[in-house]
Amino acid sequence: EDTWCRDITVQEPVGVWQVERSGIRLDLAPNPTSGTLRITWEEALPGAGQFRLVDPLGRVLQSFDIAKGQPDLWIDLSAFPTGIYLGQLYVEGTLVSAGKILHQ
Repeated sequence: EDTWCRDITVQEPVGVWQVERSGIRLDLAPNPTSGTLRITWEEALPGAGQFRLVDPLGRVLQSFDIAKGQPDLWIDLSAFPTGIYLGQLYVEGTLVSAGKILHQ
């Protein structure tokens, strides 16, 4: 039996290297990567944060807590399959920035 999908709704930005929301710019380097990725933001986060690694289907694969004032985050992607992922930065439960991650 065949299944057809007529509509796809994307709730978050997809296919961008950087997205700015609430004035917080997210940088992901090196990108593409085959191992460790450094995530930085231009200004100190105004509160406790969380970085989420999301697959193309929108499933959260891993999340990392970020302390208020923390300048960056390093994550190891070597255990994940190659592909495109979305990194999402939340501050106090609100999505403030997102970016595409290419894992080779």
